[in-house]
Amino acid sequence: MVCWPPPPSATPPPTDVPATSTALPVPTLESPPTTANQPTAVSANPLTLPPTPTPEPLPLTLWVAEEGAAFERVQQLAAEYGAASNLAIAVVPKRAAALRADLLAAQLIGVGLPDMIWADQDVLAELLIDGQLQPTATLDPAQVVSAALTGATADGHLWGVPLLLDNFLLLLYNRQLIGQPPTNSDDLIIASRGTQQGNRFGIAANWTAARWAVPWLAGFGGALTTPDGNQPTLNTPQMISTLNLLRELQRAAPPAETTTTSPLEPFAAGNVAMALDGTWALSVYQQAPVAPDLGVAPLPRVSATGQPAATLVDVTYLLLPATLEGELLAAVQGFAAYLSMPPIQAQLARDLQRAPALRASLTDQLLTDDPLLMALATQAEAAISVPPTRGTRCALAAIDTQLPLLTEGQMPAEEIATVMQRQADGCITQ
Repeated sequence: MVCWPPPPSATPPPTDVPATSTALPVPTLESPPTTANQPTAVSANPLTLPPTPTPEPLPLTLWVAEEGAAFERVQQLAAEYGAASNLAIAVVPKRAAALRADLLAAQLIGVGLPDMIWADQDVLAELLIDGQLQPTATLDPAQVVSAALTGATADGHLWGVPLLLDNFLLLLYNRQLIGQPPTNSDDLIIASRGTQQGNRFGIAANWTAARWAVPWLAGFGGALTTPDGNQPTLNTPQMISTLNLLRELQRAAPPAETTTTSPLEPFAAGNVAMALDGTWALSVYQQAPVAPDLGVAPLPRVSATGQPAATLVDVTYLLLPATLEGELLAAVQGFAAYLSMPPIQAQLARDLQRAPALRASLTDQLLTDDPLLMALATQAEAAISVPPTRGTRCALAAIDTQLPLLTEGQMPAEEIATVMQRQADGCITQ
């Protein structure tokens, strides 16, 4: 079974988080009042109580699977909250790919265990298999976008506090070659072919990766699995329609022999009108020849259904270890409640260039004033994520393995869907 691979990252050094406290005022007892009929009291200094000691900050450890500026922002957030709440939050950087092993190692030696973990749904799924997590406090599902709930739900429980949505697929376009981005799949095909001329092509995408196919499957009304996430459902009319749409779009794509490292390379060079690519690649395009003319738009709707092409996203969660209890658990729950405040999620979304998990934050001005963040917020409601179930991950692995059949020959879409289903079923039984 192939799980979604997290990107490699450089681990920044941990930074100590200062904890502050405020000295309490020293209480005093004053002499009782006197009256005219009473003898004058002998004056004396007021009785002074000994100073009340300031309690030591409660120590907490937060493991964070982020890198670079994102890690530093989480570190800053933890420091600010810790100072205001008398918590000494030590923020420790971790690579997502190694977090599971690091946790097992810490448990073996009994040192350095986290009180909370900041990571995505892939880490959540691994730790859930190991029995390392406890369910989070009950959330009102109406307040959270669907993808954020799906990525953390198993056995009727929510296993992480939803924070942010990341790695959206977008429609990118070259303003020099196309005026307005198409808003539905029919217009996408027309626009891609209308801009194809000579050495200039209409559209580029990673045609052999599941992440580029799943949005259209959702737009056609299909799903990777049954509603419980256990049984793959790939041999369906919706998957066949998805494969046929991808094949139609490929007709306006640069030939494979014109690219050396990526099928999206010609778009970066300014030779392709449109591209389907993710937020993770924006920094590359912003340094490429296409940068001055780069436009960003949500994925188009599927013309046949009127439904949006639902981008697959990664979701960031705050995870609670299974062994956490008592005073430490209460402190972590307080931090989780703070992270779930709409203004905090909007600030994090702006600073980390992601979308908030809370619906109320999607319309915050911090996002609506930014064209990229607005494109993410527009897609957040329809976005989908990978639940921590074997069936979903087997379905994704089968799509990844068999999509090359779409470009390597003329095998009918019906046969490709059958092969995908067969592989996914075999994965389930292994």
